[in-house]
Amino acid sequence: MLTGVGGFFLGKESGSGGEEGAQASSQATQSTAAVTQTRSGYEALGEPNLRGYELAKNPRLGLETLLEELRNSPMSQMDFETLFGIWDMVQYLGPYELQALLADLDDMTVGQEGIAVRMMLLNRWAARDGASAMEHVLADERGGMLKMVGAMGAMMGWMRADPEQAYSWFKENGEELAGGGMMGMGQAQVEAMYFAAMAKKDFPGTMAKLDEMESDTQRAVITQLAQSASGDPAQRAELLDYLAKKNDDDLLLTARETMVSHLAWQDPQAAVEFLKSGDIPAEEQADLSRNITNAWANTDPEAALDWRAGELAGSENAGQEISDAFGQWVRQDEAAAAEWLTAQGDEFKTDEVFQDAGQNLIYQSKYDRAAAWYSQVLDDNQRQNGLTQVYEGWKRDDSEAAEQWRATLPAADQSYLNDSGESNGQEGGRSLDGGPRVE
Repeated sequence: MLTGVGGFFLGKESGSGGEEGAQASSQATQSTAAVTQTRSGYEALGEPNLRGYELAKNPRLGLETLLEELRNSPMSQMDFETLFGIWDMVQYLGPYELQALLADLDDMTVGQEGIAVRMMLLNRWAARDGASAMEHVLADERGGMLKMVGAMGAMMGWMRADPEQAYSWFKENGEELAGGGMMGMGQAQVEAMYFAAMAKKDFPGTMAKLDEMESDTQRAVITQLAQSASGDPAQRAELLDYLAKKNDDDLLLTARETMVSHLAWQDPQAAVEFLKSGDIPAEEQADLSRNITNAWANTDPEAALDWRAGELAGSENAGQEISDAFGQWVRQDEAAAAEWLTAQGDEFKTDEVFQDAGQNLIYQSKYDRAAAWYSQVLDDNQRQNGLTQVYEGWKRDDSEAAEQWRATLPAADQSYLNDSGESNGQEGGRSLDGGPRVE
């Protein structure tokens, strides 16, 4: 959870205040006329989020209200709607109010959700006044997770708002920060944040500073630069040429993997073009093709698998290569995925594909459908292991239905579920509807 929340903090553009917070919240449709001053004297751009603006009038009560919603939510600390509601509210608070709200948070009874909230408050405080927020973190006598989260939240907020000042402060105070139990807040991580921010403004200038960096810092920054450069062919070429001259094959491979994977989430077609551009050695293309397919399958599984199937037709490992992406599609639309697989060659209809389909349906508690896929796995051990997972999950949810299903299994599979007897093999083709096997 913290990774996702942290990425949200760092990714928000400085100066957007209430406008972007409102866009992130489901309350975005509730807005009033634009305001020019918040309670703390800070300008709010655009239209404020109505609920966040109202809750900010009494921050402690607002925070108690939202924390209660978070505790009662079935999504618990993964309830991003409520978390973004807190984020909306704190847009309107200044440093003193945020410091007071942190003290209020310490007085409240909170669980793990308090970690993310602490990160939010310090993030916003540092965006307003980075030095005072970091001084507060250093003065906090608590160590461990709470102090680490505070440092992360504050540094991300400051780095987003004013990377030069944040980096300058860190160079002077970094040792004290590291000595205070700041796990994950070492020099390499903070410098990677800084140079990632600067690369967006001056990529060539950032590249020119790479040779001056220590090894760990350099590797962290290169990973960030690879992400920044992924969508720009000229920047990609500049970074890859630089790395090729360093004769560090592992670092070069990491950069190419980062570029392809990052681009695959943003623009899969562009990732495919980069893969085929000649900049990536043939021996790396199979793994990177799989990365593209899996990322693409999250948004358009049919297009992803059509592309990959065209690359793999006739290949002995075709099923293994598509199984992860196919399982994702089954989770989204089992019928469409089954129809697609029916139209493919036998090289795609392997045990791995049927197992991944079954596993994804178990995740959704669709035990009858999971059983239909697992029952067609040809390897006895793999089939029976899968059927055991189906049975155990189904029995927890509906023991009567699970027992009725178990009674329909072949004798050998029933015996396996009872931890006795031997399995027997199955022959023939596969059916995707749970019916008889067909050639």
